[in-house]
Amino acid sequence: MKLPKSEKKVLIYLRDSYVGRHGTRESNLEDFTIFVMDEGLKAVVPHLYGDDPSLSELKSVFRELARRGLVRIHGADRNYSLTREGYTFASKGWGQRLIDYLNSNPGVAILISITSLVISIAAYLKSNAT
Repeated sequence: MKLPKSEKKVLIYLRDSYVGRHGTRESNLEDFTIFVMDEGLKAVVPHLYGDDPSLSELKSVFRELARRGLVRIHGADRNYSLTREGYTFASKGWGQRLIDYLNSNPGVAILISITSLVISIAAYLKSNAT
């Protein structure tokens, strides 16, 4: 799943805040929430706060993340928490994301296989020519 840059920053901030308070265990995900006016979040994505007092752009990002099942909205759209899926998604490094991409796109594997075949044939022909 590909997320826009702002949504990814928000999700990673939520994960980092959770890890800072509770460590890497997922057992406290239900207890962890973040307030919409959190100063750390405001520092990470200041463009989502802007001049709008209702924070509609920021809340739209959280609604989209909730629709994807990555966060949970609490109360009157003011508190947010991570789901297990959101925590797992935010914890993936670039290597794991690359492997997930390759696994979900089998056409890329075929292209890599054909390229490997061509290189192998060229190396075989070169070694037999000398």
